[in-house]
Amino acid sequence: MAESTDAQQPGCDKGSSPTISPKVAPPPFDKLNANLILRSSDWVDFRVRRGIMEEVSTMFEDMLSIPQPQGQDNSKDVGYDGDVPIVQLTEHSSVLLPVLQLCYPGLGSLSVPKDSIVAVYEASRKYMMDWPMKRTLDQLMEWAQTEPYRVYAIAAKFQSIDLLRFAAKQTLRFPNSIPYCEEWEDITAGTLHRLIKYRQAHVDAMMRQMRSLFIPRHFDDKYMVTFANRLWGTQWVWFGCKSNLFGRLTNTPAESTIAQLDIEPILQTALRCGHCKDRAKGDLESFRTALEAHLASVYASIELEIK
Repeated sequence: MAESTDAQQPGCDKGSSPTISPKVAPPPFDKLNANLILRSSDWVDFRVRRGIMEEVSTMFEDMLSIPQPQGQDNSKDVGYDGDVPIVQLTEHSSVLLPVLQLCYPGLGSLSVPKDSIVAVYEASRKYMMDWPMKRTLDQLMEWAQTEPYRVYAIAAKFQSIDLLRFAAKQTLRFPNSIPYCEEWEDITAGTLHRLIKYRQAHVDAMMRQMRSLFIPRHFDDKYMVTFANRLWGTQWVWFGCKSNLFGRLTNTPAESTIAQLDIEPILQTALRCGHCKDRAKGDLESFRTALEAHLASVYASIELEIK
């Protein structure tokens, strides 16, 4: 275990004697032959390799490159355990552990616990650690697919533009009633307004496209996907498909909403027709695919406003 230094410890007043000793971090951050100690705010000592920290963090590289005063007894100095320098950090051990695990060879592919990921991302940015930042950003991208509103607020807080845009796009797959999360407290009303404006732009674009889909009720062949036989009964199938989609897309305007449309109930009309029942399912699936691709191309021109 690392020896106590003269630095202030939890529960101690300045000038008083330390009442506790630092705890030892779990492996691999407990090696006695380490040449640098990172001490967490709750006094857990992480014994690390200085070379690794200098490699993964430009901040540590700059800080550790500063020459130490000569002719001093390091074993008695504040910030040393024998000859090993101690760097006191402000992060809790529950944050430092996953940050350092992402830095170490063989551990960098580990997933960060969900309840720590924001703090880990913040610490990685603070210490300019590129790989931990990338790994936590990848996890936030995954998280955005299930909780996009929350990740949008997190991205806004850290001004992560790519994550902000990705999370905003993911919100289109969810209902327009925005759920509350504590991260909303950290952002401005303008940031929320821009998200609402972005969603509404997609709804407006979708409504224009859906209303422009003219599907005639008379004997005509002007279908997005044309039947071989122009039968009145089959033409009504398209109206059922369109009306069914309209309400869904208003609430969840993502183009993927089209792919999730259940066409089986709509098929019941076409299946009454002996001429086209064998091909109705394929035609409806083609219609759905074509409409999804068309809407995606329309949405491509809509961008989230960034300030």
